[in-house]
Amino acid sequence: MKSQSIGPDRVLTLSMGQAVGRMAFWLKVNVWHVLASVAVVTLPPASAALYHVVREGLRDPFETHVNARKEFVRGLRLHFARSYSLAFLNMTALAAIVFATAFWFGREPPMQYVAVISIAFFMFWWLCQPFLLPMLVERPDWPVREVIRSTFRLVIASPLIAFTVALAHSAIALVSVLLMGPSLLVTPTFAALISIQSMWAMTHVPIPDLTIDNTER
Repeated sequence: MKSQSIGPDRVLTLSMGQAVGRMAFWLKVNVWHVLASVAVVTLPPASAALYHVVREGLRDPFETHVNARKEFVRGLRLHFARSYSLAFLNMTALAAIVFATAFWFGREPPMQYVAVISIAFFMFWWLCQPFLLPMLVERPDWPVREVIRSTFRLVIASPLIAFTVALAHSAIALVSVLLMGPSLLVTPTFAALISIQSMWAMTHVPIPDLTIDNTER
């Protein structure tokens, strides 16, 4: 199946099936993610490592050579420094947007309406969130600035798909907050499945599970 024909609904359905069908594998990944994130300050490399393992797991649909623990440790080492750089730039951008929005909202009309521009920047920032880590692990040799630029181009090229994926991520995050503890053993890899495979579809990279299904038919 050609990736360009895959819509966000197909990716969501596929990801849900994978999340259930390979629950044992993803559970291992989630456990390692939780353990590596306990210190909070280690969340950026832990999240990058999670996306790294999910990517490798998707490329090995029959689980013949990927070991969750070994790949997680490899992901930590491979993306450690860049994950911190990406997190710093990402949070700095959010802080600047929030500050600008609050500043202009506090002005008198018509200057108050300038806040609309800040809100537009926030929406774009929100659309980019699901694709930053997938792009980081997909291109381990790229500097963080190029990762961010490529994410911008990806979202601009497919805004409707990006909106659907961002909405799905927000829903997953809401469920995680409401359920707290138990959800951390399920939701992180589910979000990663959606993001990585959506990015593949948007960049016309074949998705292994869909390629296998199409071959079998």
